[in-house]
Amino acid sequence: MEAEKKSHEAEVRERDALEKKAQERAREDFNYAFKREQQAIKDKLTDEKLALEKEIKVRRETAEKDLAEREKVIGEKERELAELRAKATAFSKELENAVNHAVKETGDRLKLEAKNREDLLVKQFEGERNVLLARNEGLEKANKDLVAANANSLSSSRPLTRKYRTSPRRPSRAHPRPSRWRTFRSCFSSKPGRAM
Repeated sequence: MEAEKKSHEAEVRERDALEKKAQERAREDFNYAFKREQQAIKDKLTDEKLALEKEIKVRRETAEKDLAEREKVIGEKERELAELRAKATAFSKELENAVNHAVKETGDRLKLEAKNREDLLVKQFEGERNVLLARNEGLEKANKDLVAANANSLSSSRPLTRKYRTSPRRPSRAHPRPSRWRTFRSCFSSKPGRAM
């Protein structure tokens, strides 16, 4: 009995040792698998973190590049706008100066043309007046000459007979016809110097 007991105790110890070894092996396998899985997860997280950091870096660089391009475009647009504003201001001044210059030139030209027309009209008037005065003087001289000639012819003619006075008048060579004389005298009925 004692031998069986010892044998049984030995079997129990051996079984306990085997179970303990099995438990240790299972624990080691679990720890190994856990550590391996942990390392895999860690490596995966590290890879994902590196990929994310790389993506963030690329996105940041792209964003910074886009921002720099936009700032450059905005700067160019602001310069262009400033140039256009300066040109608009200068253009309004240039336009005002051009308009004032054109108005002054046109005014001066119109004044000169008006003065030339006035001078021409004055010269024309003076020329016509001189012609009319000369014509008037000529007509007055002709009238005086006719009056003098008529007075001379009347004083040197014979007295008319009664018969001759009652007969129709026929002008002699020395005497112009009365109708023509009246017509000629009517030319001088207006005042001298008056336009005819």
